[in-house]
Amino acid sequence: MTILAATLAERPELEHRIGELEAEAFPAYINAEPTWAECFPQILALFPGLQLFVVDSEDDVLLAVINTVAFHWGGNPAALPGVQRPVAPLHR
Repeated sequence: MTILAATLAERPELEHRIGELEAEAFPAYINAEPTWAECFPQILALFPGLQLFVVDSEDDVLLAVINTVAFHWGGNPAALPGVQRPVAPLHR
């Protein structure tokens, strides 16, 4: 087994094979969810260099798909999102 990693930008022909793993990894309702169905193609189109495929190159078996997106962060930990307000205790 020879394992190789490639981005969608490097191997665009692998895009149609994403469903091979999604069908096994996700419950059916995930792919049918309207927001996912609308946004996922945009993620692939906007960030092809951040979509990673792991392939057994000897047998051309798709082993993993890693989907990521880019976001801007100025480097200040205090600017990261967190709990905006304390959670109120449950009153009975």
